Amino acid sequence: MNLTLRQFHVFKTIVESGGFRKAAEVLHTSQPALTKTVQSLEAELGFQVLDRSSHTVGMTKAGEALYARLGELFDLVDQITQNASDVAAGQRGSLNITYTDFAILGQLPDIIETFRGQTPNVKIGVRFYPSPRQIELLLNAQVDIAFIWHFMDRLTPDLEHRPISREALAVVLPDHHPLASRTAIDLAELRNETFLVGDTPWLPFTNLVRDLRLERGFVSKTGQVAYLRDEFFTFVLLGMGILIYPENVVHAKRAGLSAVPIRDVGKVIDISAVWHRETRNPALAGFLDLLPDRIA
Repeated sequence: MNLTLRQFHVFKTIVESGGFRKAAEVLHTSQPALTKTVQSLEAELGFQVLDRSSHTVGMTKAGEALYARLGELFDLVDQITQNASDVAAGQRGSLNITYTDFAILGQLPDIIETFRGQTPNVKIGVRFYPSPRQIELLLNAQVDIAFIWHFMDRLTPDLEHRPISREALAVVLPDHHPLASRTAIDLAELRNETFLVGDTPWLPFTNLVRDLRLERGFVSKTGQVAYLRDEFFTFVLLGMGILIYPENVVHAKRAGLSAVPIRDVGKVIDISAVWHRETRNPALAGFLDLLPDRIA
């Protein structure tokens, strides 16, 4: 079938106007044009919808059945077009976000919450990945925006980025540790501690902490290797070592642990939002509007 909305609209208008003459006035066209449209509708349907055997125009039984459901058709068309309009305006659709652990402890949850409040019909997907994997997903158009630390040298010209936060460091200790009650410490005060380290994806951060220790004239022992934040926390609770982490770790502190800022190390953790410059997702524009323009 090659039916059109105009054919249905003409039929509906003729019925509601009481005839061809009035319908022609409403639609600003001629009666012959309406007759031709109705005939083409009936030809496509394979049955008559209007009874033109008398001076008045009435509906056939099939026409009555068709007319009774036309309102649903036009309501559905309105819904479809409104949905498409919302998607075009970034008010509907989906937005896929990836993050590194350092990012989810900072401003990102607040940004997502604000975006959800402004665009409740946009479905948001949020997943953790190491920064290098996030970059791969962006380049393969499998994610809309990524929040990464380090690895900026891997960004291609196809990727846009914006720094969103800069963090200092803190040490995570068991509550019973002698330094746990301090408001801040110097890194050198940890020279006799065993440092927990991350496995391969954590290497840039492990190297950063190592270099900071070397600058202060000590190396320290390294202990258990872990991958997830909760694993690190568990090892600290078990007394297997201490953990150096971005200062925003205070937002995820577990019972039995204390996070103490390291005052002689500046803000060395830069978190950036990264997205593909050729993205076609209208929802991303509204999300980008919520990112900070500058960081302290």
